[in-house]
Amino acid sequence: IGPYVKIVTAALNCFRPPIFKSSDPQKEEKLARIIKARVKANNHLQTSVEKKPLNSRCKWEQIDETQIDFPRMTEDELRELCFGVYQIKQARTYAEAHLNKNDGDYQLEVTKHSDTIIRCKIDSRHSGTTQYFCWIEYTMEDVCSFDSDSDDDDDLLAAKFYEKQPIKAWYCQYTSGARTCGCCSHIACVIWERYRKSLTNIEVD
Repeated sequence: IGPYVKIVTAALNCFRPPIFKSSDPQKEEKLARIIKARVKANNHLQTSVEKKPLNSRCKWEQIDETQIDFPRMTEDELRELCFGVYQIKQARTYAEAHLNKNDGDYQLEVTKHSDTIIRCKIDSRHSGTTQYFCWIEYTMEDVCSFDSDSDDDDDLLAAKFYEKQPIKAWYCQYTSGARTCGCCSHIACVIWERYRKSLTNIEVD
């Protein structure tokens, strides 16, 4: 069947219009370069969790979600962090299922070693009996605007991009949870839920 797939694909590429037409080619080219640079980046938060200071000997304390400050992100910042809407859509569905099962709450934990890292225990998307720990590092400081030059090399472009992000790093025990380009659905679920509750708090205020 392989040769037939190649023939059909070639015919579609030749005679059909593009499935996706870019509205901002320059911006999307920059995002592609950022993704390329991030794929090979090391996950420093994973190193801290597996070694020091956040290894298995680190003591974590469970807290109520109202006791913690967390960045109030915009929908655009969420899309940029996830490089699109796929993980966000997954997170919405996943959060509803997780929260319905766990009385509408997550297990949030903090440690004295850092006031900008939280740990969360969350159910696996694929198994009701499996749970993962997720670590998220963030900043409450005002983030700078994304100002880059097209002549910047890929690594510098990526560095400037993440300077403006309130979420600085993440790590999940899931198989693909150490990725540095985008995040797994477990991480996205936690971040999206914090985003949703920040909107609720704004309405209450």
